[in-house]
Amino acid sequence: MRQLTIAVERVSPSDDDDISLQEEGLIQRFEYCFELAWKLLKDIADESTGMDDLRVAGPRAAIMWAQTSGWVRNGELWLSMLRSRNVTTHVYDRVTIQPILNLIRGLYFTALNELRERARNYLAPDAS
Repeated sequence: MRQLTIAVERVSPSDDDDISLQEEGLIQRFEYCFELAWKLLKDIADESTGMDDLRVAGPRAAIMWAQTSGWVRNGELWLSMLRSRNVTTHVYDRVTIQPILNLIRGLYFTALNELRERARNYLAPDAS
């Protein structure tokens, strides 16, 4: 109930909002971009192994596979994104969210964009 109350209060206009609607939107976009990214890595891993018993299950496993296979340069950064995604889905206070917003605008955006470019080249190598 507490979380619903916070969410509903955020929709109503107020001068003392901790997190702006724009920042909430950025967090939401980060959350679904991260979800799409790890699921893409999972699909590529599953396709690469081609064996049912070696299927990648979950974001942590997909990140670890991507690190060892060279799909991502910094597995620790991707694990940090996973932790941040887990935090942003449950926490709404400025003190906790501000460092994550800074990471989203900087390192996380760069990592997601690098994966996007790598996947684009992998899926359509002649189209670049």
